[in-house]
Amino acid sequence: MAQKEMNNITVKTIKKETLSEKIISEIKNLIDSGQITPGSRLPSEREFAGMLGVSRPSLREALKALVVLGIIINKQGEGNFLSENNDKWPTEPLSLFFSLKKGALIDIIEARKGIEMHAVSLAAERRTMEDINAIKAILKKMRQSLNDYDAFLQYDMDFHLAISMATKNEIIIDLMEKIQKISFSTRNTVWQTADHIEFNIQSDLAKHEALMEFIVKGDAEKASRCIARHLDELLARLKRGVTREEK
Repeated sequence: MAQKEMNNITVKTIKKETLSEKIISEIKNLIDSGQITPGSRLPSEREFAGMLGVSRPSLREALKALVVLGIIINKQGEGNFLSENNDKWPTEPLSLFFSLKKGALIDIIEARKGIEMHAVSLAAERRTMEDINAIKAILKKMRQSLNDYDAFLQYDMDFHLAISMATKNEIIIDLMEKIQKISFSTRNTVWQTADHIEFNIQSDLAKHEALMEFIVKGDAEKASRCIARHLDELLARLKRGVTREEK
């Protein structure tokens, strides 16, 4: 049987979406069309669910993700409001922000471990005084944010990105930017929606300070072992703390 020529056919990839992603897509359409404007109050949960033809739990899950992303602001006793800032939509697939099962973040951190062990080793060998000052400045901000976990988490990401800059390796810098962004967003989502998670900011800060000292001293081997221990402990905490079932 003769085969049909398929080379000139252009198709659009079929994307499998969860119900929550579909709800978010519809909310985005309402925003893009101007039906929901920056700073405006969203309909009540019951009313909105009826308008969208979905259950309230499904709508609640979608709104929770948008709150985590900073797109929706929940004001206690007043309801949900669209943020004034419309630049917060994620560039990654929305599915990343629904990875509430522990396996998603664990996979990301396991992948990150191998890359970052080599990155801190190179940083210890290649860092300049400018790199050291940049890392120290971020670490200072981490010390000042011990009572604000959201800020601490942001400076945590900045700290690791500053170390990647010290490697002088454009591929590592690019990979670390991508993996840190995904890790940051997914960890933030998981930790805000998990039934229980261990927080030990003081311990995390101490590990970052130790890592900085090894980089400053140019001790590549100890820097690599230090980040490995830190990520292993983070993985252990996640395995103990994130208890949601896989979907």
